Amino acid sequence: MIGTAVAFYLGFKNNSSYNRMWEARKILGAIVNSSRMWGVSVKGFVSNQFTEKDISQTELDGEITRLIYRHIGWLYSLRSQLLIPTSWEHINQSKMVRKVTQTRIDFYGVGQFTDQTTKEILPACLPKDEVDRLLNARIPLLKSSTSKVKI
Repeated sequence: MIGTAVAFYLGFKNNSSYNRMWEARKILGAIVNSSRMWGVSVKGFVSNQFTEKDISQTELDGEITRLIYRHIGWLYSLRSQLLIPTSWEHINQSKMVRKVTQTRIDFYGVGQFTDQTTKEILPACLPKDEVDRLLNARIPLLKSSTSKVKI
């Protein structure tokens, strides 16, 4: 009787975990497809077709490169943001689960402010002043919920 109950419980847990993983995979696939399409669009639409004064091909290529590298920087920033643990994840558990999770976090890197990969890749994608501003950014704290917002 207990074995059957445990089997049902694990089955539902396994199914919901798989569904969450599959949903994340669909979202990642959508980001990849949108990024590819955006890159193709940038290469196709950044041209002299609608300019008043023609720009050299070198300048156009530089602008295309800047836009695509900025997008790559955004992708690495998104990666770092998604690696920040939330309160319901395993890092907030106790004992062995926390230790294993901490080892995994140390190996892969976590968060925009402590992730070494982001600090290495972003300077190659963005100008120095933007990298500094991005790495030093802080999320503003919300005021108390009792304050009134004017629309």
